[in-house]
Amino acid sequence: MKSSTKLYKMSELCDITSSKRIYAADYKPEGVPFYRGKEIVEKHQGKLDVSTELFIDRVKFEQIRAKFGTPKAGDLLLTSVGTLGVPYVVRHGEEFYFKDGNLTWFTNFRNLDNRFLYYWLLSPQGREQLKKCVIGSSQPAYTIALLKEMEICLPHFPIQRKIAAILSAYDDLIDNNNRRIRILEEMAQLIYREWFVKFRFPGYEKVRMVDSELGPIPEGWEVKKLGDVLELAYGKALKKNER
Repeated sequence: MKSSTKLYKMSELCDITSSKRIYAADYKPEGVPFYRGKEIVEKHQGKLDVSTELFIDRVKFEQIRAKFGTPKAGDLLLTSVGTLGVPYVVRHGEEFYFKDGNLTWFTNFRNLDNRFLYYWLLSPQGREQLKKCVIGSSQPAYTIALLKEMEICLPHFPIQRKIAAILSAYDDLIDNNNRRIRILEEMAQLIYREWFVKFRFPGYEKVRMVDSELGPIPEGWEVKKLGDVLELAYGKALKKNER
């Protein structure tokens, strides 16, 4: 029976490159975000508030985009120094540039679904291939030349898209739930500050503030030591044969 998969080298399926060198003198206090591996890891984790610290001038960004291109929706970036092998697929509407060497840029895909590549890079097979692309010991890094030589076994393109769509649906559900959790955590923190720091609990307008050793507190409240209101107990250390 004819095989439904085929072995390719990565260079057959997409262009693998990096960015043009940006120097410290080019950094600006505002403008187009300039990402390193740190920011891409945060984006991979789905963080809403990526800690952008560096920017480049809009004019310079447009010059680079016109001459060399910049990451566009659907392209994939891979952390390639320090924290290795974290992939991120560029979303629609995103504008940024990135530090050369820190990140590797996969673009212009041919017979390869970008989301399928994303999940493959996270799979055991992908991780094994990435291990072959590492150089250095004190500061491990990937090289573009070795990444181009990675081998990937691909099903037909429509099957790639189906696999990626199924996995993406689960990821989207996880992301939405994580966002809800973060919103609930923020709400809990706000309520705590309002009730127990600012003393703006329900009905606080009718409660008189009185002096205490910690400052003004609502009338009827008391200042006590923690040990007076609860008992602190340590867990029992299990012996090795009890674990």
